[in-house]
Amino acid sequence: MAAKAKTNKQKAKVAEVEPGTINELVRIIVLQLRYAGAPQGALVHDLSKLGLEPARIAQLLGAKASTVRQQKTEKRPAWPQKAGSK
Repeated sequence: MAAKAKTNKQKAKVAEVEPGTINELVRIIVLQLRYAGAPQGALVHDLSKLGLEPARIAQLLGAKASTVRQQKTEKRPAWPQKAGSK
């Protein structure tokens, strides 16, 4: 029963997205970048350069705003990696 309650709480944290909106498209694109292996820190820096606020970046990345603010203070991770380097 406890596992079911936790699942319901997790579902409550996920913001509803209206199908067919720009918001939905943006979230899909960010998800694709995550699957492509982009480090979260690089995404934070790049989305910040586009003018997005830490709270919005956190929402898109599924992270906490405090984590996003911390990553903004750190050096941007290299991505994409150059051919031949790991």
